[in-house]
Amino acid sequence: MKMNKVILSGVAICAFAFVTACKTTENVTQKSDSSETSSKKEDLIVDGLMDEPDVSASLFEPVKTAEDLEYERSVSELGSLVSREKFFEDKAIILQKIVELDQIMKSYDYNKWTSYIDEQSKIYWSKRPNLQKAESKLPVKGLRLYTMQDYFKYVFVQSRRGQKVDEIRYVSENLVKAVQVREEQDIVYYQFEKIDGKWLVNLPPLDD
Repeated sequence: MKMNKVILSGVAICAFAFVTACKTTENVTQKSDSSETSSKKEDLIVDGLMDEPDVSASLFEPVKTAEDLEYERSVSELGSLVSREKFFEDKAIILQKIVELDQIMKSYDYNKWTSYIDEQSKIYWSKRPNLQKAESKLPVKGLRLYTMQDYFKYVFVQSRRGQKVDEIRYVSENLVKAVQVREEQDIVYYQFEKIDGKWLVNLPPLDD
């Protein structure tokens, strides 16, 4: 019996040693495989086949404000020709003139209104043939426009009085449209031209 126990104990010890050796070999193999995979990944990154995410770039990218976005919309046709400082200065002047024009329209003060209009517009809209063209576009049929004062009362005032202007859009450095932004669309209510350093209302001619 003692001899059997000794033999069994020896078998158990050998079996334990064999299992332990196998596990050790397996761990060494896994570490070797892991090291090889890591090395391959590094090689791929160096070769440009795998890109690591650039976290630092997104962290330092400036966030655009509402003023930044408005400035970009307003000068999109001109780019860097109009500085931010000039944009906000022009906008303030033009919006103030629109406030004044709104008061003029409420009182139907034609003589004061003409001081806001450029000379070319006055010449064009004083001619009867041009006024006749405008007649056909009036919502009230049969209304006749004989003078520029008629144009002021029945066209200019009726289409602009009480309307709110939000932003401006540069056509050129000296030509600007004043618009109301509605559902991402620009509704043009005024056109201003800078003449001799002064912003004046420009009344575009009708298409032929």
